Amino acid sequence: EAEELAQHLRSEAAELREQLQEQLQSSASVQDEVSSRCKAEVEEMRRSLGEDAQKLGEESEAQRRSLDEALSKTKEELREMQAVRDKEQLDARRWRAIIIEE
Repeated sequence: EAEELAQHLRSEAAELREQLQEQLQSSASVQDEVSSRCKAEVEEMRRSLGEDAQKLGEESEAQRRSLDEALSKTKEELREMQAVRDKEQLDARRWRAIIIEE
């Protein structure tokens, strides 16, 4: 009877070891899959962030060019206004000279 009990216990122990091994393999498989998914998600985030950074850089460059153009246009308008003012001042001096001569 002790031998039967020992055999039964060995059989149950072997069965439990087998179940434990299956669970460990299943757990490792799940862990590998989760790890793969996480790596894929991280890569996707990196790619997306890279694209976002590139877009921001392009938008920033476009804004800089637009500001440069606006500044150039404003400077040109200022030069034109100064030229008009200089001409008006010259005309005013001429009229004063003419009036003084008369």
